[in-house]
Amino acid sequence: LRVPFRGSIPLLLAACVLYSMVGLALGVLIAAVTSSQRAAMIGAMAGTMLPNTLLSGMIFPIASLPDWLRPVTMVIPARWFIVISRGIMLKGVGLSYLWQPLVALSVMLVVLMLAGLSPALVGGGAQSFLDRARYHQTVRDVASRLSQARALCVQQGKRISVSYEPQARQLLVQGQPPLVIP
Repeated sequence: LRVPFRGSIPLLLAACVLYSMVGLALGVLIAAVTSSQRAAMIGAMAGTMLPNTLLSGMIFPIASLPDWLRPVTMVIPARWFIVISRGIMLKGVGLSYLWQPLVALSVMLVVLMLAGLSPALVGGGAQSFLDRARYHQTVRDVASRLSQARALCVQQGKRISVSYEPQARQLLVQGQPPLVIP
């Protein structure tokens, strides 16, 4: 391919690590604000792939975009990484020329990490996790209680009534205290 490489390999590697960390921070943010894996996948697709491809200058030059769309490209991490990689690989420029795109990526990293970690720090993410854990423990308790009732039926040859009261959210198994379902 014979692509010319005129710049510093360590600087390019450091920029690659920074860009990767920005992508990971964006993933943390998407995971923190979505409730399911499917929603996270759709959010990641819509929030990263399309804007990075269309608005980064990789395919369409930023100068050819409409005037109202050019400011939007300022918040696309790939735009800054493309400026950095072109500058290092093709022009051979150093840190004195690339400090602005590197600062832009660094600011994006800090903002995205704080935004992604804030639900967990405030308690939203942790509370959601605890609610899911409590629900799954209740499902295990219900399965255990039903298994015990079935074993008792088989062992004693009796019929046992099992009922659910939706208003009280209780599972009633004959002869045992009710199991409250959250």
